This record gives sequence, C-alpha cells and structure tokens, in this order.
Amino acid sequence: MDFVVYEGDEKELTKNKKLGSFTLLNIRPGRPGIPKIEIIFKVDENAILNVSAVDKRSGSSESVAIVSDKGRLTDEEIIQMSREIQIYPDEIVID
Repeated sequence: MDFVVYEGDEKELTKNKKLGSFTLLNIRPGRPGIPKIEIIFKVDENAILNVSAVDKRSGSSESVAIVSDKGRLTDEEIIQMSREIQIYPDEIVID
C-alpha cells in the first residue's frame, strides 16, 4: 500500500505540496477491502515530520521522516489549520 504525504489545505490535491511517500508491504488480508492500518503523524522539536504506518494485523510497519525546507507552512499556519480542523471536523474529507 502506497502512502503519499501532502501539506496544504486545498481541496484539489495538485494545489498542495507533496512532502514525501513510502510503501507499506506485507499487509495481512482482513475483511474484503478493509485493511486495518494505523497512521501516525508526529512533528519533533526540529520541525521534522515523522509519518509511520502499521498494519495492525501483520505488525508490518514503515515510516518516513520529512525534513522542513523552505516553502513549508509556518508554525502559525499549522496552528490555524489545527484549530480549523477542531472547529469544522465534519468538513474534512479524505478521498
């Protein structure tokens, strides 16, 4: 299963910035079409975004560290987006 990490709040994916990607292998089959995957996003004190995915059935895991560079959102923009997610959770759509 391929995971692509984007930054931005545009509805059209191509208008957001691709930060990185990784592939999770050895996914154990579950009910048809429904893998049980846990995805975790963490930002450390050096502004490095760590994204990991774990197949809860097989234990297979993969991660990627994305180092901050110019063009990324500012701390203030990230805080504002977090607030908006908390205020308007029903408007968040993941395709």
